[in-house]
Parts: sequence; structure tokens; C-alpha cells
Amino acid sequence: MMTGAPKFVTMRLGKDSVADIKRIDACEGGIQDPPIFLSVTCKQVPRELKAGTFVLLWLGSDNSKGIKTAWKQGVRAVARIEEVKLGEKHNDDSVTIVSIGYAFPMSMDKIDLLEANPEAYVHFSDLPLVGLSEYANQTIRKVEYGKRSDMGALLVACGAAINSSLKDLFVVYPDLRKLVEDSVFPQARRLSISASIGEPHNLIYFGAPGTGKSHSLNVLAGKYFDKAHTRRVTFHPDYSYASFVGCYKPAMRWPKQKDDESLSENMGRPYVSYEFVPGPLVKSYVEAMTHPDENFLLIVEEINRANPAATFGDVFQLLDRDGDGESEYDVNVPVDLGEHLWKEFCHTSGRADEVPGLYSREENAACRVNTMRLPSNLYIWATMNSADQGVFPMDTAFKRRWEFRYMGIDEGEGKYAGKVVRIGSRREPVEWNALRHAINGLLKGKARVNEDKLLGPFFLKESTLDDDEGFDEAFKSKVLLYLYEDAAKMKRPKVFRHPDFTYSEICAEYDSSADGVFALDTPVERAAEGEDADGDAETGAEA
Repeated sequence: MMTGAPKFVTMRLGKDSVADIKRIDACEGGIQDPPIFLSVTCKQVPRELKAGTFVLLWLGSDNSKGIKTAWKQGVRAVARIEEVKLGEKHNDDSVTIVSIGYAFPMSMDKIDLLEANPEAYVHFSDLPLVGLSEYANQTIRKVEYGKRSDMGALLVACGAAINSSLKDLFVVYPDLRKLVEDSVFPQARRLSISASIGEPHNLIYFGAPGTGKSHSLNVLAGKYFDKAHTRRVTFHPDYSYASFVGCYKPAMRWPKQKDDESLSENMGRPYVSYEFVPGPLVKSYVEAMTHPDENFLLIVEEINRANPAATFGDVFQLLDRDGDGESEYDVNVPVDLGEHLWKEFCHTSGRADEVPGLYSREENAACRVNTMRLPSNLYIWATMNSADQGVFPMDTAFKRRWEFRYMGIDEGEGKYAGKVVRIGSRREPVEWNALRHAINGLLKGKARVNEDKLLGPFFLKESTLDDDEGFDEAFKSKVLLYLYEDAAKMKRPKVFRHPDFTYSEICAEYDSSADGVFALDTPVERAAEGEDADGDAETGAEA
């Protein structure tokens, strides 16, 4: 029996709410932005009802004679109570104000829900309105949680009836996720997990060096994924399909000890066994398929430092995801991978029959899996900087299968606000952000360097900025070298005071010259004189 404020109530709109019924019936399904507000006046409102309670909204009849209504009666929306004005006594009129944040595309009656998922219906067959023998006319009724009063199971049936994962429902009401996760119906937890993230399944963070791509991705990953469910890999020029997906490799093995042999008697010679060794993609795939109620994340750092098309290979086709996040198409898998998947799904986990759409009698007889597709609980997120030297191009067909999130050149710079460093021979203080802005102003102004070559706020670590003695060496070995060898390599006359100097000569000039190493009449000089690139006063020193 529920105690305290109810988490869920049902609300039946009737003949006193015809205008509201018609307004709701006319709305499109999905997120309601702005929300639809209702003010419902009725008697016998539960005294413990409070703002924040979830509401399952039912469009009822405008008459008491069983005459057919102009709208279909049934479950139509999920709402939340905003305010309750209770009457003095139980039977006095009370006013309840609700906001509808999510509407189903159609009304669903008891038969619709039963036909959509009979197994789920068993678990919510005692609920008000949708239950087997529920005919009470009370407008608002609290859900008394019991064996057959499972709201999670009801939402599963609603999703099945409209052929939707109900992701938008969890976007509007993220607090609903916990309630559904606590459901006793197994499919309800799966519904919550697959719908609660609200982030792309294939996502790439990109931007200039030092903009915090990896950090931002890690923060996002920590918000939605357990560390044990997160796997990370870094691409490099020698990284291949065999490393990412898997391949046969030699492994050293020793003879197995027999029951009647001692350990010393069984110290035979080791032998080499060739076995399929799965890569990070296959490992994450197996975990996601064998644990459908949990989310898994594969992070690919520097995705374009290897050849993406070659590294993903035929898995590239699986990146096409449908609205629920599952691969739209199957791909046939090689025999070696198919045999490995069979062992993982059948022998190791014992859950072959619970992995939908993966096996047939013929495949079982062959002891291998023939096809695979990425499940909706497997996410692949990555970072990239397209301006780095030695990176591989990413073709349009590959790019369009990803969502891209750009990290702005000054995004997150507030973390270093007021951070002062001392540079060059004069050792005068300058704010790191002011110095970085000045250098970027020179690069994109006079040198016309693309934005993805500029310096992000985290180009140097915070510990480096705090190291008064070691900052100069870091500035020379990281900033000056990056400008000399990469960002300004073809624009040295526009950036450096002496473009014919070697890198070592520029470093020596940095250590000794009072005039700085950069070209004259640039934002850097203005910063050194106490102004930024736009002429505003700044604390500064020459570099």
C-alpha cells in the first residue's frame, strides 16, 4: 500500500471538461511545448495529493448514457500536478491544476493496451481506469502500488500500442525514469534505460586543440554511464579493423591438468593456440546484447588519426540507426567473428534465446552467428580535431552517420578567468586568457589562419599555468613549437618578428628580447601595451 504523497494518479476528464477534452484530442503526439494547462474542479480529491505528482490522463465521456463520443476514449497524455487547492471537507469542490508535457498520438483504451502487450497487462490489471474491473467514476484516483498495479508495465504497453520507445516522455519527465526502473516488470526497466539518455547514439566532439573536447565528453559520459560500462580506445595511424573489431591471434596455452595428475606431473610444454581475440567494439557489443537493461558506451579518442572507413569496415553500415537507436540494417559477419559471438551469447552467458532476432535453427546448428546489428543500448562517442597534421580525411557518407558537437574556441575559458602568468625576459604579468586571445587575434587576423588551428583555453594545463618557474619552458615547447611547426607554418612572416629564424633562435629571442617574438603591429603588441585586440584595457606583457 502506498504511503505519503502518491507518485502517480489517474485523472478522468468527463462532461464538465468537454472543452479541455477537445483541445487535448486535437493536439499532436509527443512533447507539448508549451505545455497544455488544465484546471480541473472535482470532489473527493485524495487529501495527500501534492504538486509534482505524475498524472495519467484519460479522455472520458460527455454523457452518462453510453452514447458514443466524438473522440476516442482512453489514455491520451502524461501530465504533472502544478497546484492543488483542496476543499475544506472531503466532498467539497477542489481545484487541481495540471500541465501536460507529453501526449500520446492517440487515445488507448483497455483493449488496445491488452492487445499491444498481454504480458504487460497482467502487471497493471488492477490500476484505475485501465484495469479489468475498474468502472469507478471518481475523477482523480491515486495509484495504490501492488502486485498488479505496475505503472512501468503500463507505459511499456502504451509504447507498444503506438509503436514508440517513449523517449520524449523521459526527456520531458526525467524523474519518471526512477519510478519505471523500480518496476517489477522486466521490460519496463529496459524502456527506461533506452529512453532516458536523450543523447545521440553516434556523437563526435570536434574543435580546435585545447578546447576541452575529451573533458566535456567525459563529463557527459559520467552523467549517463557507469564506469564499468564505459570502454575507451584511442585511434592512431596503425590502428586497424583487426584491432577495433577483432581477429585471430596466437596465444600461449598450457595442457589442462587431469583429475588424476598432480601439478608437477602435468608441467608439459606450452603450445601456441590461435584464437579469435575481440576488439573493443565487439566487447562492448557483446556486453550490450547480453545486458539489454543497461547502457554501454564506447569512446573513441582521436577518431580520425586512423583511417575511419578502413577501421570500421563493414561495421560502418551499422552506424545507420533508427529512431530507437538500433541499427537499421543487419550486416553479415565473418565466420571467425560469428563463432566467437556464438560462444559469448550461448556458452558464456547462456542467454542466446533472449537476444532477439539473432539466432535461427540453422544458425544454432552451425554454432555461429550470421548477422549482427548494434542495439539501442550501445552508444559510440568520439573526439576529433580535423586540423591536426597527419589525420585521415573523413568522407561525407561516414560523417552523415554521426551527430557533431562543436567546441567553441573560447568555450570554458571562465575556468581560467584571472589566471596570471609571467612570460619572456621582462617577467611582467599577463592574464592567460588575454595572451591567448591576443595570439588568436594575430593568427586569424593578419595571418588568416582557420579557427580550428587557434589555441583553446586548455591548450596548456592548469598546473603549467600555476608553475611560475616552468611556464616559460612550456610556452616555448608547446605554444611556440605548435605555431612554428603547425598553425603558422605557412604564415611565419605574418606571425613571427623574424620569420627566417629557426625554432631554437625564436626560443632564444623569447628568453632575451624585450621586443618579443611576434610580428609588430599585432594584437599581441597591443596586449603588451595594456590593450586587447579591440582596444580595451587589459593587464598584459610582451611575449
